[in-house]
Amino acid sequence: MSRATLKAIQAAAGNAGEAVYVDDVFSTYLYEGNGTSDSSTNQIQNGLDLNGEGGLVWIKKRSGGSTGKSHTLVDSERGDDERFKSETNDASFTGYDGFISFNSDGFTVGKTGELQNANGRPYVSWSFRKQPGFFDVVAYTGTGSAKTVSHNLGSVPGMIIVKRRDSTGGWRVYHRGVDATAPEDFYLALNSNDARSNDNTIWNDTAPTSTEFTIGTATSVNASGGSYIAYLFAHDAQDFGTDSDESIIKCGSYDGTSSTQDIELGFEPQWLLIKSSQYGGSGDNPYWIIVDMMREMSDSAAVRLTPNSDDFESTNTSNKFVPKPTGFQIQASGRWENESGYSYVYVAIRRPQKPASEFAATDLFDLDTRNGVDDNAIDITGVNFPVDAALITSTNQQEDRAIGARLTGKNALFTNTSGSQSTRFETPGWDHQDGVSVLGDLNKNTYSYIDYFFRRAPGFFDVVTYTGTGSQVTVPHNLGVVPQLILNKPRTSVALSGWYSLCTVLSSGDQLIRLDGTDGSGSEENLFPTAPTAENYYVDSLASYSSANYISYLFATVPGISKVGTYSGTGATQTIDCGFSSGARFVLIKCTSANSTSWFVFDSVRGITTTPPTSPFITLNSNSAESSSSVLEPDSTGFKIIATGNGTNGSGQNYLFLAIA
Repeated sequence: MSRATLKAIQAAAGNAGEAVYVDDVFSTYLYEGNGTSDSSTNQIQNGLDLNGEGGLVWIKKRSGGSTGKSHTLVDSERGDDERFKSETNDASFTGYDGFISFNSDGFTVGKTGELQNANGRPYVSWSFRKQPGFFDVVAYTGTGSAKTVSHNLGSVPGMIIVKRRDSTGGWRVYHRGVDATAPEDFYLALNSNDARSNDNTIWNDTAPTSTEFTIGTATSVNASGGSYIAYLFAHDAQDFGTDSDESIIKCGSYDGTSSTQDIELGFEPQWLLIKSSQYGGSGDNPYWIIVDMMREMSDSAAVRLTPNSDDFESTNTSNKFVPKPTGFQIQASGRWENESGYSYVYVAIRRPQKPASEFAATDLFDLDTRNGVDDNAIDITGVNFPVDAALITSTNQQEDRAIGARLTGKNALFTNTSGSQSTRFETPGWDHQDGVSVLGDLNKNTYSYIDYFFRRAPGFFDVVTYTGTGSQVTVPHNLGVVPQLILNKPRTSVALSGWYSLCTVLSSGDQLIRLDGTDGSGSEENLFPTAPTAENYYVDSLASYSSANYISYLFATVPGISKVGTYSGTGATQTIDCGFSSGARFVLIKCTSANSTSWFVFDSVRGITTTPPTSPFITLNSNSAESSSSVLEPDSTGFKIIATGNGTNGSGQNYLFLAIA
C-alpha cells in the first residue's frame, strides 16, 4: 500500500496525519469481576476507541467456578447485545446484557454473570480496534453461490475468521501459513483441534486481496440468506509507529523441531495465537493456544488459554514462548508447540511501541513504601501502569536488593551481589494491570520496604535478555535511542558474574562501571567492544559465555521525564538541572572518579521533600539498611546536592546520575 493510500485510509478513519501505534489498536487487559451491575464501576479503560472506530472484544474467565467458562466474543458489527463462543459452533447468543457498551476508551461489562463479571473472578480481555493494516470486522449475507466480500483492511489479510451468526456452523479460518503455495485451498476450524482441511467450498480456492476475500458455497461461510461475521487480521503492513513504517502484526508459520528455535518477526511480540496446521505424530492434534505478556509469557512459564475449549488457563513451565527483541523463542518440544513432523501457524502482535514522550512521568515510574506482614506471598497493587520491572528492598533491615522483570517471570537478581538469579516473584506474578505478586521473602514481618516500578517505553527504559555464545554478540533492543546506561548481568553462574555495565555519558575508554562494587569507572572496553546504537548493543566474549543467560536494563534521557547525566563535585551546595518541572522522584548517584564509593539511591517518598533536608538513602551495592543524612534538597528542575563528601559531591570528583521526574 502506498503512503498516499495509507494517509487516505487514515483520514477516513479519523486519524489523518497522526502516527498510529499498536497501543492505539490492541490491548490485553486483566480485571477482576465485582459482581455488580453498576456500569460506573465496570468500565474497562484500555485506551482504545472502540465506540468511534469499532472492533472486537474477546473475554475469558481465567479461573474459578464450574460454570460460565466460555470464551465471549462481542464485536461492533453485531452490536453489544450479541456474543459468540469460540469453542462451539453455536449461533450468536442475542439479548446479551453481560456487555453494556463499546466506549471511546475501552468498554463496559454488565451483569454479574460468570462469563464476564462474577465477584472475585479473574478475567482477561483482548481488544482489537478496527484499523487499516491491523484488523477489520465485516458483516455479510450469504447467497449460496461463490462470491466476493469487500473489506477495509487496506492490505492482504494474513488470517480471516468467519462465523455464521443466525444458525449453527463451525468457525472457518483462512491463514496464509497453512500451505506454502496455495493456503486458500485449505481451512482450519477455530472451535476444533483438527489439522487443516482441503475444501474448495470454503475460500473457493481463491486468494484474498487487499480489498476483498472470496467465499465458496459451504453453508459454514455462505448459505443463501445466512448472516455472517468475518474477522480479518493483517500481515506485516508497515504502516505504524512514529514514522508510519513499522509492522505491528504478522501471520506466519514454522516447522516443529523438538528443540529450541527462534522465530524472527522484526519486533518483540506481546500476544501469540498458535495452532498446528499439519501433523504426523501420534495422539490427538494439538489445540489452539493463546499466550500473552500480561498473564505471563516468559522464560519461567507460559500461561495459556485454548480458544477451542472452555478450559481455564494453565501454566506450563517447560514448554514456553519467550519474547525476544525481534521475535520469540520456542523453548518447547511438545506437539502443541514444536514437535518434529508438525507444522504450525501463528499470529503475533507487537509489544507496546508508543514513545515515552507520549506519557506522563507517573505513567512510566512509580514508587511506594510498605510494611511486611506475615512472611507470605502478597499482591503489591496500586501502581499507575502495568509493571515491566521492579526493584524491591528493605529499608530498615539488611536485605539484598532484588530486581526482577516481566520477561523473566519468577526470577530476580540482586544488585549487591554477583550471584545467580533466585525466585522472588510468584508464577504468574506479573499478571496485574497495577502491580506484581511477590513471595514471602519480600514480605517479611517487621521489615519495611521501598518498591520501585518501571514501565518499558521507547526512549526511556527497556529490558533485554540474551544467551551468550562464547564470542562477540550483537544484541538487539527496543529502546529506540542510543542507551546511555546499560546494567548488564549474567543470570547464571559464570566466571565473570558481576554487574558489568556500560555508561555512554562517561568519556570514551572510561565507560565500564560495576553496579555490585565500589570502584570508579574502568576501561575494560572489551566487554562492550563497540559503541551501542539505537537498535543494538554489543558484548564481547567476557559478557557472552557460551549458553549463559543474561539480562540488561537500558535507560536513556527523555526531556522532562528522565535524565542520565554527569556532574562535577564542588564540595559546596549545587543544583543539578535535569529539565524537570516538579523535581526528581528518584535519583541514583555514583562517583566514577574515586574508588570506595557506593551507588546511592534517593527518592521523594522517603526524602528529597524538605528544606533543610532529610534524605534517607539506600546503596545498591550493599544490603545495608537505609541511612539518614542531609544529602539532597528538592529543586523543581531536578535536585540540589548539599553534601560535601566524595560519595555524592567531593570537590574535583566526577559523578554519574540517573534521575526520574
